[in-house]
Amino acid sequence: MSFAIYLKRIREEKKINQTEMAELLDISRTAIKLIENGSTKHPSKKVLHNLASFLNKTEIDVMTQILFDENSENFDENELFVRHYLTYMYLEGWNIVDHPYVYPIWNGYSIEFEGKIIKKRQPKNIVIVSSYKKELYRITEVKNRMDALGYVGDLVSKLMQVIDPYRGVKLIFNAENQEEKKAFYCISEVQMSHKGFNVEVVLYDKNTGVIAALQLLH
Repeated sequence: MSFAIYLKRIREEKKINQTEMAELLDISRTAIKLIENGSTKHPSKKVLHNLASFLNKTEIDVMTQILFDENSENFDENELFVRHYLTYMYLEGWNIVDHPYVYPIWNGYSIEFEGKIIKKRQPKNIVIVSSYKKELYRITEVKNRMDALGYVGDLVSKLMQVIDPYRGVKLIFNAENQEEKKAFYCISEVQMSHKGFNVEVVLYDKNTGVIAALQLLH
């Protein structure tokens, strides 16, 4: 939802007026009005910190609700995990260009990834994001080295169809899921020849909002 709708909803739920909200967030009442009329699209670091403290939530959880649809009960665990990671990247200085990222090939055929992000103030630093679960199709589970080789081979073949410029892909794994953790460490050991883009495997912990481990495949 938009920042404007989010803040209005919080005020309604907490039964506080604009002046009281301004005091809680340590900004002016005029700033609150600018948020609620849609002029201010995203919270500053200070406002996000104060809002998260007031709601007793993490900054990532608050920002996820602002960036994405609020009806989280309609989505599966992997979609919520992906949204959490994309929000983490947004707070780390990346703009979310697409979610999902659907790349048309020809004649109605397209391929889909979890998202596409661009580093702020670095327009050529474009990265595709996908998840372990998203890329499970021919290989249905990665349990050993042979599975890992087949899985990575399928992913690279898919990426080779994308002609638009990008620097690499971040393949994300859920650190809370034991199957995904095992797959992460299997895939981390895969060696690849240079192919014009980077493949980085990322073990992300949604509970703590941190990268638990990462490995650039080379």
